[in-house]
Amino acid sequence: MCSFLIKPVQRICKYPLLIRELLRTTDEKHKDYKNLEAAYEKLEMVVTVVNEATRQAEAVQRMLNIQARFSEVCLLSSPWVTFIF
Repeated sequence: MCSFLIKPVQRICKYPLLIRELLRTTDEKHKDYKNLEAAYEKLEMVVTVVNEATRQAEAVQRMLNIQARFSEVCLLSSPWVTFIF
């Protein structure tokens, strides 16, 4: 099941590489060059957000795994906790 969820995330991370290659082979005077630059910058931001969200989700999962080792009396997390990383 997880493999179905990770595939779109992996695909998002490949788009900047493709756009960067297009930029490398496109003449700066071409009418689409500026649009490619803008697309590349936006995709880089999206990848950064996705990577950060993935990092936070992994940190929460690690914390929940640790919490599972303790009794129910010791709660390390709850739905009301705000995540500050």
